[in-house]
Amino acid sequence: ESSALFPKSKAQNGKRVRTCFMNLEHETKSFEHPLQSEFQTLLKIWRMWLELPDGHRRFFLEMLAEKWEAETRAEEAQWQKVFDGEGHTYYWNVGTGRTTYCTPWEAVMPRHYLRAQALRFLSQP
Repeated sequence: ESSALFPKSKAQNGKRVRTCFMNLEHETKSFEHPLQSEFQTLLKIWRMWLELPDGHRRFFLEMLAEKWEAETRAEEAQWQKVFDGEGHTYYWNVGTGRTTYCTPWEAVMPRHYLRAQALRFLSQP
């Protein structure tokens, strides 16, 4: 399935070309945009919001904001700063065991930013 934002393929010089997204830290690649599932979730939320009566929309957004804020705090609490044998800082996720030399926010911040923008947009009169 293709979307307007992230087409699965396109024509270039008469040949089909697919966009590939690479994670250089983990040396992985995917034909799916890293935030594709978040965009799909936000689209579902937008559709639910549209179906609500005007008087219920504000409450819906307040509950959603609280839920997302709690998820952000919980995710942030999972990461601990650690130092390797040479004194370099890295981060360890106590829940998953994942480690990274990049700050965890470089990976999770785009999702939280999208959520904040969605709440801001839906809150406008």
